[in-house]
Amino acid sequence: MRARNGFAKTMLAAAGLILTSAPALASDRSVEVRYEDLDLSSDSGASTLQQRVKRAVQKVCGRADIRNITEMQDMQRCRNEASARSSRDVALAMESARNGERLASLTVEK
Repeated sequence: MRARNGFAKTMLAAAGLILTSAPALASDRSVEVRYEDLDLSSDSGASTLQQRVKRAVQKVCGRADIRNITEMQDMQRCRNEASARSSRDVALAMESARNGERLASLTVEK
């Protein structure tokens, strides 16, 4: 059973990190976050991946006109939702790395 769960987790992680957001912001976008160069079983590798995902979330959700409260709220909602979803998938990628499985990238989508 444990091997089966590990395989399922690996397949989920291999499929990539897919973040969807409220359609209130600009057009659909996606950003590939590559991490084949990182050792996700180390603290520094995990931290670097989290920073890359954070930048991808910001890029996917875009910027808002600070003078437009609705745009600002939509952007913040997008970032909050994308960050919440990504944290689960990043944890899965790190767990896979601790189990000796190496994956190359994930995708952040809006």
